[in-house]
Amino acid sequence: MPETAIENFDGTKGTVWTVKDGELRRREVALGHRTLDSRLEITDGLPEGTHVVTALRPGLRDGRAAKVQEGTQP
Repeated sequence: MPETAIENFDGTKGTVWTVKDGELRRREVALGHRTLDSRLEITDGLPEGTHVVTALRPGLRDGRAAKVQEGTQP
């Protein structure tokens, strides 16, 4: 996961924005290794297949309507 997609990173955990049923949801995740290209391994808290917001923008809030836009995985 790009480090820029993770908020409140404290070295072992942080939060990410996900899209579920057309709405934004904030999820706390456990983080592991950091790569040389500033990516972080998510070790817990994110089920397989979950859509994650990788380009954070102002105005994100729980429950706000959102659409999944498929693309390449960053």
